[in-house]
Amino acid sequence: MKPLVLIVEDQMINQRFLAQILHKMAFSVIVAGDGLEALEKAASRPVDMIFMDLEMPRMDGREAVRLLRERGYAKPVIAVTAGLPDGEDSGGPETADFDDVLVKPYNPEDIRDLLLKWFPQNRAEKSQPEKKNGKDPGRNGIFDVSDLIHTFLNNTELIAVLLREFSRRTTEQLEAVPRLIENGDWDEARRLAHMIKGSALTLSGRELGERAAALEKAVKNLRPEEAETALPRVREAFERFQRASEEYLAGEGQSP
Repeated sequence: MKPLVLIVEDQMINQRFLAQILHKMAFSVIVAGDGLEALEKAASRPVDMIFMDLEMPRMDGREAVRLLRERGYAKPVIAVTAGLPDGEDSGGPETADFDDVLVKPYNPEDIRDLLLKWFPQNRAEKSQPEKKNGKDPGRNGIFDVSDLIHTFLNNTELIAVLLREFSRRTTEQLEAVPRLIENGDWDEARRLAHMIKGSALTLSGRELGERAAALEKAVKNLRPEEAETALPRVREAFERFQRASEEYLAGEGQSP
């Protein structure tokens, strides 16, 4: 019987990416959008491993894993994070209830190695993602097409769907952030910046991911002047990412 893995992640892009790698390595997959849903799914199915994002609405990964442990769940739970706090490693309090850590942006090899660490019996070569030889930086980090295609295992149909969804959602999020800051909702503004960062890095948009990280840091530290400076830089990087991704979609025969 295939091991069953629960992916707990509020971002559709990361859900689809993880699920694709897991399916390729002969795992079964179920998905939850936040910690509360994860508790329900884990209670209803014999889950063999959990990938748990740390930053989610309603209930985050830290609280969810704490409750899972209290309820007796003893199988591996992997913390998925876009970066641990400064100076903290995988053994710090941030991930104390977790068995391992997967740091974004991750690639198919990172996931494969982690799965084989915990499930060495799934070491069939035909189930493993192929390793990439070298890395094309692509447009100075704006949009690395070769890296993106490798990340999503040449699934160009899925890439097209995710790029269009990312463009739509990020446009909405960048419109919302300044209103949230003006209204004093710093936590939600930080969450949106965090989402932009994580999705951009998964979609091989390093420049946009790094600029969104700077915005996230400014908002987290309640520094409106820094946020005011960071926001237009994120918008500029997003516009460059959009232009490059639309060129890619047009070349693939896809409508942007």
